[in-house]
Amino acid sequence: SSIAWHRRSSTSSFLAEIRLCPLPLQRRGCLTLVRIRDITAVRQTELKKQQEAQLFQSALHKAWAQTIEVLAAASEAKDPYTSGHQKRVASLAVAIANELKLPESQITGLRMAALIHDIGKLTLSSEILSKPVAFSSLERQMVELHVQAGYDLLKGLDLPWNVADVVHQHHERDDGSGYPDHLKSSETLFKSKILGVADVVEAIDAVAGDFTHTRPLMEIRRAEQQHLAALLPILRTQHHVP
Repeated sequence: SSIAWHRRSSTSSFLAEIRLCPLPLQRRGCLTLVRIRDITAVRQTELKKQQEAQLFQSALHKAWAQTIEVLAAASEAKDPYTSGHQKRVASLAVAIANELKLPESQITGLRMAALIHDIGKLTLSSEILSKPVAFSSLERQMVELHVQAGYDLLKGLDLPWNVADVVHQHHERDDGSGYPDHLKSSETLFKSKILGVADVVEAIDAVAGDFTHTRPLMEIRRAEQQHLAALLPILRTQHHVP
């Protein structure tokens, strides 16, 4: 069978399903029966269902995006030193992704992950997050747990993007010196690498104009020495984006 537009009259046509049924004749040749069925209404119903599904999917994505915005605001409200940090990281990550020409769907997922990459800090005490001097070794270990905590909070959500995994890996580094799992470059999600770079660069940029907070300055200087080199591998692999 085949589908084709069939002219009903000189001014109108309809979508038709055409079936050819050859019938062999006893003496010679064969007779071909042609069955034409108007399937315009059927196709219109299918198209309407597709449009409704697309609208539902769009509404669902919008609802998830709004939920992520609320979660981002909640996590930033707990740490006075990083107010607006996640939004700025998201903007920077998206800019990097656009420069690397990632598909739009991946850029959207990256932005969602960036907006809540520090959500695990909700599990930390306000005393630690607002401490104005450098962390002790124990406190730093506690702060590093925010990555796993964020993953645990997000992994049960049926998000249309792999946000939980991206958040979980954004402190991993190419040489395996990151946390929590000491993953190397080949084991780390590409979106997590971009997020990690955006996170460090934004923090350095934010502190550059504000030297009044001892704790952030000392922490960022350490991060700058350890992790800023992650920027180069990402830019060098821009033509090999998975």
